[in-house]
Amino acid sequence: DLGAQSDLGIAYAIGDGVGQDMSKAHYWFQKAAEGGNAGAQYNLGGCYANGDGTEINMAEAAKWYQAAAEQGQADAQFCIALCYVQGKGVEQDYPTAAKFLGAARAQGHEGMLDDPHDMYNVGNCFAQGTGVTQNWQEAAFWYQVATEQGHTASAYDLGLCYSNGEGVEKNLEKAAELYRLAADKGHREAQHDLGICYAIGGGVPENEDLAIDWMRKAGQQGQLDAAYYVGVAYSRALI
Repeated sequence: DLGAQSDLGIAYAIGDGVGQDMSKAHYWFQKAAEGGNAGAQYNLGGCYANGDGTEINMAEAAKWYQAAAEQGQADAQFCIALCYVQGKGVEQDYPTAAKFLGAARAQGHEGMLDDPHDMYNVGNCFAQGTGVTQNWQEAAFWYQVATEQGHTASAYDLGLCYSNGEGVEKNLEKAAELYRLAADKGHREAQHDLGICYAIGGGVPENEDLAIDWMRKAGQQGQLDAAYYVGVAYSRALI
């Protein structure tokens, strides 16, 4: 019975009614996993990832996490996503990571990535529909958590989400706030878009002087539309 084998593995892993023995836990997880038990596959992946009862082998860990993940095991979906994000046991693959993260989150899994750059790349997969069905709510979520960790490009892209009402309720004030956050860190597209906000009064009070200031900063970094805007301002003697 695969369930009984998996349960016996758990008993040996935690010392429930038997002496704790990770080698025996690994043995029984292996038996049940080979028979297709998703819980055992997940636990076997953990054994290989952590060196519990066997040597660390991330390729084997990823293999068993993926087997369980494809059966809908949420913890395994999160763990195999981490493998794809970090390139451990598999080639780094953000679209596949996004697929499994989305599946895990759909089941209520609250696991989180550590690196805001990884969060941003996963967000881009959902925004662009790369390897996953386009999902602006998921994109905005990952941009948000990355922004909270200081990721500049995420702040800008989250600003776009608020500006366009993609994945979040449209909020021009919030968009301008996020553009400013990225613009202050030198993001030229954010500087340009913040300049537009000031030029038209989008989410901030209309202010031509501030519009020109931000356009100038963006133009100095090679943002051509911003440079053109400043040139037109010169020609109109606004500067």
